[in-house]
Amino acid sequence: MNRTKIDELIELGWTKKDFLELMNEIGEYAFSEDTIGTRKNDASSVFEMLQKLGLPIGSRGTKYIKDILLYCRQDDNPDKLLKKDAYLVLQKRYNTKYEGIRGCVKSAIDKAFLNPTPEAKKMFKAEINKRGYPTVREFINIVYANLWFI
Repeated sequence: MNRTKIDELIELGWTKKDFLELMNEIGEYAFSEDTIGTRKNDASSVFEMLQKLGLPIGSRGTKYIKDILLYCRQDDNPDKLLKKDAYLVLQKRYNTKYEGIRGCVKSAIDKAFLNPTPEAKKMFKAEINKRGYPTVREFINIVYANLWFI
């Protein structure tokens, strides 16, 4: 039988009152102006960055890239395994297959680097010189680092 975190907390002596206080704190935090503002800023920052890099706005690939970056931001970890972490979340969210997500992401990046913007040339200079475009992993890591200065 699997024990849940709740079972463990009850065994540690948590009461109904403790759980209600925790839920209230979570609600206050989740809907505070600071938290909501940060989420909006993160999403709009990602969108603006992808637009500056020349990704096709409105494409599924660009939407998936935005979601991957925001997913990595949740625990400040851009090194999540794409196939085993981020893509699984997207597969469930959009009810689609790994191959479709991967293909759309790669296509969006490829289109952006057919004629890279000045920002893309600056940010991905080494990758452009090496092969003409960044890999998906390189793209995620470099954009993440530029968005949140890791």
